[in-house]
Amino acid sequence: MSMIVYPNKLHSALEMVMEEHPIKGERYKMVTNDQRLKELVNMVVSWDYEIVEKKCTVLKESDITELARYINQNKFKVELKNIFKTIALKGSIEDFADILEDFENSYDNEKLKSFIFTCLNDGYKENQSVVYSKTNSFIEYIAAQQIDSEAIYKILSSSDVLITSSQLASDDTFEKFRHNLVQIGIIDTTHLYSDCLSRFFLVCGEQAYADTLVSVLVNVFDGYSYKDKITFVINLLDKVSITNLLRMNQLYQKIRGFFLNTHNAESFKQELKKAGVLDKFEKWSSLVTLEVSLGDPRRYAFWKQYVLGGKLYNKAEILYIDFGEIVITEFKGKAAGPSYFYTSESFKKSIAYAVTHYSKNEVQRYLYDKHVSGFEGEIYRGEHRGDWEYDFTYYLRANGIKPVAY
Repeated sequence: MSMIVYPNKLHSALEMVMEEHPIKGERYKMVTNDQRLKELVNMVVSWDYEIVEKKCTVLKESDITELARYINQNKFKVELKNIFKTIALKGSIEDFADILEDFENSYDNEKLKSFIFTCLNDGYKENQSVVYSKTNSFIEYIAAQQIDSEAIYKILSSSDVLITSSQLASDDTFEKFRHNLVQIGIIDTTHLYSDCLSRFFLVCGEQAYADTLVSVLVNVFDGYSYKDKITFVINLLDKVSITNLLRMNQLYQKIRGFFLNTHNAESFKQELKKAGVLDKFEKWSSLVTLEVSLGDPRRYAFWKQYVLGGKLYNKAEILYIDFGEIVITEFKGKAAGPSYFYTSESFKKSIAYAVTHYSKNEVQRYLYDKHVSGFEGEIYRGEHRGDWEYDFTYYLRANGIKPVAY
């Protein structure tokens, strides 16, 4: 399905400080003197509009270049119509290239947008009758860059920046979307480009997330506002399977650090619940916690088949999974002790306090002493030796616990 994204004045573009676009060539090395520039601007603005065509013949190419680079920020807050007309009459391809690049770095300039659009759309016109031939420079520049003019029209004629493409479907990859931006003339070093990418990850599908480096997703998440962080997580959980989420555990840790280790935890969970994705987030959380805490691929591979059938508790030195009728403990770390299976009632009465409050050595000794004393609530004590998975599976199934798909 085709998708359209309307980035509504992305990240308050009017208030962004425009970063100078990377530029090449001797003509760009001049240092503009503010006083001289002000005199140049004021001179052009002071002309009677009807005789701009005659007056601007006195300007040098370097003057036109300075005017072209001036108009986007308009630091002296002047009326720009004479400057626009001058650029339309005398601007070179390079001048129009500057204008387009500046526009993409601070793209909420409505007057500049209108000027560019009219230049593209059959040239700059006065009273719908006079066409200035110099505007062909801009059209030539667009053609030389192999930019899709139709797409440029859509971008520039919208009241907000419109990003649209027949290729922009929910299964687009990150690389394909980046290619689409370049194809419609959005330069990859501009604010507009980076904002388009950040919008993309709020609406894209599973394939795009799966094909993108996790480090890129982490950086994208870091750059979002609080509201967009919520939107990003909801879309991620809605679109991506648990299998692919488990390849993004670094991203989970970043999300957890921002939302769950702060006062935002409850409101975050409420937002996920309203969106219908809280259950998936909790499954992802359980599986990541299991993998990180156990630190043992073999034990993780075994328990991830079962953990979603119960509730995982993560204590300082031990994990335990409550399956309702029975509770199973697993010590953290590669050099872990045995696993214990208890009835739920006996665990709550005799074991829960120890696993919550004791040190690792203390809880290991406590559980072992219970074992050798013939503690009635213990169902099974299993060492992780040999083909231990067969014995564990036997006792799990004997108590009605089966693997749970995710």
